[in-house]
Amino acid sequence: MMAVLCTQLRAKESELQSLAQQLSGQAELQAQLERQEEALQRAEVELEAGQDELAAREATHKLEFDKRQSELRREEEAWNQRCEDAAAELGETQEALRVAEARLGQ
Repeated sequence: MMAVLCTQLRAKESELQSLAQQLSGQAELQAQLERQEEALQRAEVELEAGQDELAAREATHKLEFDKRQSELRREEEAWNQRCEDAAAELGETQEALRVAEARLGQ
């Protein structure tokens, strides 16, 4: 009877050691999973920061583009005005020249 109990105890001990190893393996897997989740969270934070930085850069470039476009429009308007003024002055000069030629022809 004692031999049977000893055999049963050894079988239970072996079973408990196997369960302990399984639990140890599960604990290692759980720890690995937690590390991976933490790494994923850090990556998500970095991604969000990168997206925020990109959005800020895009906004800055848009403002710079709009500012430069406004400057170019003002320059274009100024050049158009100069051309109109020069054309008007040319017309006045041509008229004065015709009048002078007409007086000289008399």
